[in-house]
Amino acid sequence: MSSNAPATLTNRLSVAQTDDVSRWWLGLPPAERRGVRRLLDQEAARSPVRLVGRFVDARQRYEGVEEASVTDFYEYLVNHELTLDDGRTYHICFAHREARRALAAGEIRASFRCPLARTDCPMRAVLDRAPGRDLCLEEVR
Repeated sequence: MSSNAPATLTNRLSVAQTDDVSRWWLGLPPAERRGVRRLLDQEAARSPVRLVGRFVDARQRYEGVEEASVTDFYEYLVNHELTLDDGRTYHICFAHREARRALAAGEIRASFRCPLARTDCPMRAVLDRAPGRDLCLEEVR
C-alpha cells in the first residue's frame, strides 16, 4: 500500500506495520497531515547529532569518547537510535546493566551476550552484521 506517508514514520517498520501506518495516514485530513509533517521537520531540525557505529577489529582500541564525556554520551544514547556508518539504523537495548555498561563505554564488544538470552536482542542484531568485530560508537554532528 502506498500512502505518501513520511518515510520517517515507516522506514523501520514491518510490511504489516507500514500498512497500518499507511491506512492511518490516508485517514487524516490534509491539514492534520501537514501538521504531522511540520512536527517531523521540526524534530529533524532539532536533532543534528547522530550516533554512528563503526565496526573495528576486536583488538583495536576506540578513542572516540573521552572519559569526561561518557555520562553525556550515555544520556544521548538513551534517547536516540544507532546509525551504522553505511546508513542502516537500529534501536539500542537498555534492558539490563550489561547493555548500559557497554553503551556507556562507547563500544559493544563482539563477545557481547544478551544476559536475558533474547533471540531478538538488538545488540546482537547489530553485531551479527560483522561477526567477530567490535562496534565503536561515536556522536557525530
